[in-house]
Order: sequence, then structure tokens, then C-alpha cells
Amino acid sequence: MGKLKKFLLVIFVVVVAILTIYYGGKHYLRGEVREVSDEVKSFAKESTKEECINEIASRVKVCETVACYTRVSLFGAGCFRIAKGDKEAFCRANIGDGEEESLSAFSEQDCIAHELNDAGCGKLSRMIQKYCGVK
Repeated sequence: MGKLKKFLLVIFVVVVAILTIYYGGKHYLRGEVREVSDEVKSFAKESTKEECINEIASRVKVCETVACYTRVSLFGAGCFRIAKGDKEAFCRANIGDGEEESLSAFSEQDCIAHELNDAGCGKLSRMIQKYCGVK
């Protein structure tokens, strides 16, 4: 009976923690998303998709937390979607035909130019791949 009580207590604590995080974080996240959305609209309406890369790189470079990377990911997705320029041409220029060599060539060229570390480079590369539909 002691093991069952411990198990139920653990389940109860986990459920309470999840509910607290969900309902407490829900309001916080809405504010964060709204703030990032305003930033994206302001920046991207007069920018090109290439300028989005530069802005995302500058933001990724200073990230140290998951929350920061999440904000940058939201910004990047919106920026690519709203910014001026043809999606197909942008994707061809930045990831080629989607082959592995093209993706690593993007990482080497642009990440070095933007002075990104491996983590930042990976984040930026994945944002572009996701926008371009590369799995």
C-alpha cells in the first residue's frame, strides 16, 4: 500500500505542476506572442527575406535561454512569411535543391559571415529549412 500512495502522490504533484504551468504560462505566452508579432510586423513590412536572415542571426547570437530561442523562432517564422521577396527564389538561393551538401554549404557560408556558434547556426539553418519546406 505504501508504494501505491507514493505513486499516487507523484501523479498528483505532476498533474498540479502541469496545470499550474499551463494556466499560468498561457497568459504569459499570449503576451510574448503578441509582442513578437508586433516586432515582426514592424520589421518585416519594409524588409527582404535576406534582411530577415541578418536580423535573426543578430538575435540568435545573443540567445542563451530556451525562451530567447523561442522568441527568435517566432520572429523568424513571421519575418520570412511577411518580408518582401519570392519564396522560391529565396529558398533556391539559401538551400539549393534541399540536398545535404546545399544545407551544409549554407551553414558554412552564412554562419561564418554572421559569426554564429554551432547552436545559433543550427537554429538559423532550421528556421530557413522549415520556411522552405525541407524536412
